[in-house]
Amino acid sequence: HWTGNFDEVQDFEGQIRSLSLGTGLMSQADFTATSEPLGNPKAGLSADLDALAAYVTSLTDMPANPNRSGALSSIAESGRDQFALAGCHSCHSGTAFTDSNSGLRHDVGTIDSASGLRLNGILDGFDTPTLLGAWQHPPYMHDGSAATIEDAVQQHSGVTLSAPQLTEVAAFVREVTSSDSVDNSPEAIAFNTAVNQPLSTLLISDEIVVTGMNAPANISVSSGAYSLNGGAFTSTDGVIRNGDSLRIRHTSAPQYSTSVESTVSISDISATFTSVTEAEPIDTVPNPFSFSAQSDLARASTATSNTVTISGINAASTISVSSGTFNVNDGAFQEASTTVSSGDQVSVRHTTSSEYGTSTTTTLTVGGVSADFVSTTESEPADTEPDTFSFASVTDVPRNSVQESSSTTISGIN
Repeated sequence: HWTGNFDEVQDFEGQIRSLSLGTGLMSQADFTATSEPLGNPKAGLSADLDALAAYVTSLTDMPANPNRSGALSSIAESGRDQFALAGCHSCHSGTAFTDSNSGLRHDVGTIDSASGLRLNGILDGFDTPTLLGAWQHPPYMHDGSAATIEDAVQQHSGVTLSAPQLTEVAAFVREVTSSDSVDNSPEAIAFNTAVNQPLSTLLISDEIVVTGMNAPANISVSSGAYSLNGGAFTSTDGVIRNGDSLRIRHTSAPQYSTSVESTVSISDISATFTSVTEAEPIDTVPNPFSFSAQSDLARASTATSNTVTISGINAASTISVSSGTFNVNDGAFQEASTTVSSGDQVSVRHTTSSEYGTSTTTTLTVGGVSADFVSTTESEPADTEPDTFSFASVTDVPRNSVQESSSTTISGIN
């Protein structure tokens, strides 16, 4: 029925009684028990009603289409393409050009306050009528508001056709037979994933051939571009046909080990081309680091450097020390070599010289990069008091003569 409110031909018993004012073909008791459409079945309760249903069901043949002799005309063939691209076959589907058996209903924009109800409730859509034989029974639509097939097509909201396209679609509908069913949903397609790719590089997928369609389909792509039959790449929506070859192109990620996806959609199916960039190369050579020199330190004391943070590596790197010790992340100081990772914090330690004004150097090496920690002891304190010194006495010298002592060496002062 046009609102999809019957699930068996026998449900017309209600219309025989209510609209045609007939007595019906069922007993009153059986009708009362099954009066609700889509409710308890009426089939099998009345031989006459079942016979009527069988007769109606048998009416499957249609008169020859006077608009058709052999294959579709060229204008109707073009109309079939437009029919497919506009998505008309999503409702007018299969060899019967209807999805009535699916139980779906559709509002193509023609429901208004005069359209009535469905099962005494809200009318949410109509059962899709077949297009077979449409040439012979104008007017069209549920309320007969479309005098011609062209008018009927134009009443479908969301369908935009140019005047020539409208003429072509109408020609197809006039000529259509069950052999002209439209299928523009291709067989499943898939692209190989491109792995271990260089960064920020233009990549092209493997080529696939689209099959399984008997009509053209709309094609679109997200986050990339596509090429048909070796032509130029484009990101603009287009049309693809059965047997066309297809490739996808995009630019790989600017980061290591990162995916980029481009998805192409054809009718109701889609496929994604994925690229994955190469892993980041192992780098165990850190950025340069340094320790601040320390001075004026006490002799034979412990000197600890400032802390440096290891950076610029992405894998464990060997750390070693000469003439001192080091610690990592505030751990115990050690002499033995080990490894560090990016972000680790390191400091070094040594004992200052036992001499005044003397430097001590400890060298830390990470991944071949070295830095020195230098400490210098305090200067020796000023000492102006010499060691004891003396002069040898001389005797038996002449009177009133000038005498000169022996020389002595001053020592013990700095």
